Amino acid sequence: MNKEFKYNYEILGSDGYYLVGYKDVIGLDNVHYYTRYNEGLNSIVSRMARLTISKSVNRFVPHPFSKFVFPKLFHKGFKSDKPMCMLVFSSYAYLYDVSYFDWFKRKHPDCKLVMFYQDKVRVHTPNMDFKRLKKLFDLVYSYDQHDCDEFGLRYHPTPYSRHEIPCNGAIPASDVFFCGSAKTRYRTVLQAYEAFSKKGLKCDFYLSSVPSNCPRIPGVHYDERLSYIDYLQHLSKSRAVLEVQQEGADGFTPRLWESIIFDKHLITNNDAVFKSIFFNPSYHHSIDNSVDDSVAFINERVKYSEAEKNNLSPINLLHHIEQNL
Repeated sequence: MNKEFKYNYEILGSDGYYLVGYKDVIGLDNVHYYTRYNEGLNSIVSRMARLTISKSVNRFVPHPFSKFVFPKLFHKGFKSDKPMCMLVFSSYAYLYDVSYFDWFKRKHPDCKLVMFYQDKVRVHTPNMDFKRLKKLFDLVYSYDQHDCDEFGLRYHPTPYSRHEIPCNGAIPASDVFFCGSAKTRYRTVLQAYEAFSKKGLKCDFYLSSVPSNCPRIPGVHYDERLSYIDYLQHLSKSRAVLEVQQEGADGFTPRLWESIIFDKHLITNNDAVFKSIFFNPSYHHSIDNSVDDSVAFINERVKYSEAEKNNLSPINLLHHIEQNL
C-alpha cells in the first residue's frame, strides 16, 4: 500500500473527523496537511488574509493584499524535488472565488490541482460553474455518487485511517450509538431510539441543531456537542453505530468506515451500503428490519479483516489520483 508516490502533496483539509480520516498520510515526507487557510501566519498577516478573502470586502475591492498574502499561504516546501499536487477540500471554495488557485497555477504551472467534495455540492458551492472549475482543476472528486452523475465528477469514497481511541472510563457501555445533527432526519432517529429501547437495548444518542418542534424524549442528549475524539470514545463503548442518511444524499458516510475500522455493527437506512462491495450481511442491518432482530445480532462479535481496513486508507486516494492525472 505504501508504494512510492510521484508527487509532493499540499492537502488543504480540515480538523475533527478529517484529522483522523487522513492520519495515514499526515506526517509523510511528501505531504503537508493544513486545517485552515491561515495556519502558520502571524496575527497581522492573518488579518490581511481574512480581508483578502472576505466576501463583503471583495464587493468593493477585489481580493486586496493578494500579492502579499497569496505567496504566504500553505506552501512550506519539501525535501524532494518531486512535482507538486494540491488536494483541496471543497470547503476551501472561497479561495477559488478570490482567484487564489488561478494565482497558484500561474506561480506553479507544473503543479496539479485536485478538488474533493467531502459534502454535497450544494452545501459548499451551490452556484459552482463546473465547466470553469474543470479548466483549472485537473481532477474533481466527490464522495456522493448522485453528485458525480449530475455534475460529471469522479467518485471516490471518503478516506479513513486506523486510529487508537483514548480510553474514557466515565462513558458507560451501550448497544446502539448515534451522534448527528437533526436536519430532516430527527424523526427517524427518535423512532429508532424508542424502538430499540423497547427491545431492552441501551441507547446512547446525541442529537444536535435541534429545531423547536422536535419532541424531547428522556434519555436522548440534545444539543450537547461532542468533539470527534469524544465521539469515538462513545463509539468504542457501543456494539453498534446507527446511520441515518440526510435526504438527497447518495454515498457512503463516515459511519460505514467507522464500523469497519472499529469492528461495530452498522444499522442504517443507506441503501447504497446493501448494494456495495462493502456489504456484509452479518454486520450491516437495515433500520426497517433490524429492530426485531437486534436482540439476536447485537451480541455477535464483529471482526473485519486487515485488508478491508487497509482499503479505506487515504494512501489509496493519493494513488488513485496519481493513476488518473
